[in-house]
Amino acid sequence: MKLKNKYNIFDSVKVPYECVPLWTLSRFLLLIIHRIEPILQVLATATFIDRALLFLVGETPFSDLVFPIVALATLLAMNRIYDAICSFLNCKIENAMRINFRAAIVEKRAALLYTYVEDTKTWDLVSRVSGAPEQNFLQGMSAVIGIIGIIIVSIGLLSILIAHVWWAAIIILIVSVPMVRIAIKSGTAQYQVNIELSKTTRKYEYFSSLLSGRESVNERTLFGFYNYLTPQWAKLYNDARKKFMQVEIQWAKKSKIGGTIMSLFVVLIAFAILQPVATGVITVGMYVALIQASTEMVQIMAGELPGSIIQYTKFMEYCKDISTFVNLNDNEEYLDLPDDTAMDFQTLEFRDVSFEYPGTGKMVLKGIDFTLTKGKHYSFVGINGAGKTTIIKLIMGLYSDYNGQILLNGEDIKLINQRKRKALVSALFQDFAQYPLTFQENVAIGDIIHIEDEHIESRVLNASKQIGLNQTINDLPEGISTPLGRFVHNGQDLSGGQWQRVAIARTILSPAPIHILDEPTSAADPIKESEIYQEFQEISRGWTTIFISHRLGSTKLADEILLINDGIVSEHGTHDELMKLGGVYCEMYESQRSWYQ
Repeated sequence: MKLKNKYNIFDSVKVPYECVPLWTLSRFLLLIIHRIEPILQVLATATFIDRALLFLVGETPFSDLVFPIVALATLLAMNRIYDAICSFLNCKIENAMRINFRAAIVEKRAALLYTYVEDTKTWDLVSRVSGAPEQNFLQGMSAVIGIIGIIIVSIGLLSILIAHVWWAAIIILIVSVPMVRIAIKSGTAQYQVNIELSKTTRKYEYFSSLLSGRESVNERTLFGFYNYLTPQWAKLYNDARKKFMQVEIQWAKKSKIGGTIMSLFVVLIAFAILQPVATGVITVGMYVALIQASTEMVQIMAGELPGSIIQYTKFMEYCKDISTFVNLNDNEEYLDLPDDTAMDFQTLEFRDVSFEYPGTGKMVLKGIDFTLTKGKHYSFVGINGAGKTTIIKLIMGLYSDYNGQILLNGEDIKLINQRKRKALVSALFQDFAQYPLTFQENVAIGDIIHIEDEHIESRVLNASKQIGLNQTINDLPEGISTPLGRFVHNGQDLSGGQWQRVAIARTILSPAPIHILDEPTSAADPIKESEIYQEFQEISRGWTTIFISHRLGSTKLADEILLINDGIVSEHGTHDELMKLGGVYCEMYESQRSWYQ
C-alpha cells in the first residue's frame, strides 16, 4: 500500500480498513453492540427489580420475570465474550497491517537517503516510526473506538438521567471537562518522555543483551564482567523507569482526584432521589437503575475516557512522527535490483573530489584525485579515519552531495542509474551480515538476480571451493542446504572464520567487475589477514579489486597502492616504489614488518 504525506486521527481507522475491510468493519459493529449493552442493562435491571417486587406481593405472574432475566443473562454473556472476540479481531487486523502497512514502512526505510542512517536524531525518528507501526495504529483505532463508544453509551445513559434527574447529568458533564484536558496533557507528556529517553532505553537494552545474551556469553564467563556492568545497567534502567513513573504519577493523581469528586456526586445523587422513590414518583427499579447509570458514567468519565484520550493523544504524536518520516527524502532506485548485465568497466576517476559528512563540518576528502583501471589490483591504505571507506561509499552511490567529479568510463557517475551502479561493485565490509538462511542462500545472495537459476547450486559450490569451504560444507548435515545461524530451527552455527569465508564466497559469486574488501579481516591476526587477501587476489584475476586496510600485509599484492592521508592521495605507486620513496608508507610498513615475519 502507498504511504500518505500526512497522517491524522482518521487514518487510525482508514489504514486498517484498507488492509483488511471485513475485520475492521466487524470491529466497529462489535463496538456498537458492546456500547449499547450498558444502556440495555440499566433498563433491564430496572424492569427486573420492579417486576420482581410485584411478583413477591403477588401482583404479577412469574412469567413476567422471564424476559428481563433472559435479557440480563444474555447481556452478561455478551459482556463476558466481548474481550475474547476483540482480541481475535485485533489479531486479524494487526497481522494484515503487518503484511501491508509495515511492508510499506520498510520499503520507505530502505529507500531513504543514506545520509539519514548516520544522523542520530533522524535515525531515532525512523526507529520510533518503524518499530511497531501496526501496534501504534491499533492503539489509535482503539482510541477512536473507545471515544465513539463512550459517546454512544454516554448519550444513552445521560438520556436516562436527564429524564429523571436532569441536574445529575449536567454535573457529571461539567466535572468531565477538566478530566479530558488532564488526559490530553498526560498523553502528550508520556509520548514526549518516550522520545527524550530513547537513547537511554537503547543503551540499557544493549547492556541487558551483554548481561544475558548468547553472543557475549564467552566473554561474560571469561572476564566475569557481570557484577561490574549490572550496576550501570540498573542505573540506566532505573533512571528511565523513574522518569516514566514521575510523568504517569503526576497525571494519574489529577485523574484520580477528578474520579473521586465524581464518585462523591454519585452518593449525592443517591441521597437526592430517595424522596421521589418514597413518594412513588420513581420506582425502586428505576432508582437502582439511575444509581447504576450514574456509577457507569463515573467509571466511563474517570476511567475509560482518560485512557482513550491518552491513547488518542499518543497516536496524534505518532502521526506527527510518521508524517515527518514519510516526507524524508528518498530514492526509489535504491530498491531496484542490480542490472542483469554487468557493466563493461574500463576506468573510474576521482577528479578533485571533496566531501564532508552532513552536520559534522569536518572535511573528510579534500580534493582527492586518482584513477582506477580495468583488471588491476589496488590497495587503499592509511590510518583509521583517513577516508578510505568514505571513498567506497561514494563509489557505491551512498552519498551524492560531494564536490568535484567521479567519472565512470568518462561519464559522470551521478548520471548513471542505481541498477547499473549496483551491478558495478561487489563489496565485503568489516561488519558483514550472517543471514539466517541456508548455506547456499547465504552465498547466492551475492548474485540476487540469479538466485533461483538452475545453475546457482553449482556456482555456489564452485565459489565455496575457491575460498576453501569444501570441508565446511561436508561437515554440515544437509550440505549447502543446511540452515545457518543460532536462532534458526535445526540451524548450524559456524565459526567466525567460516562465516568470513562464506561472506567472501558471496562477494566473488557476484558478476560485478569491481570487487572490494574493506577491512573484513581486521579481527584476524596479520598473517591470517595477509593469507586471505592473497587467496582473494588469486581468485579475483580478471576483475578490478580494491583492498582497504590500515595493515599493510596485503599491499605487495597490489598493482598500485594509494596512501590516503589527510583527505588526499599523498603517495601512490607499487610497494617497491613507495619503499624507495621512503615516505609515510615506508614508515608504516617498517613499523609493521615484524607482524609478517
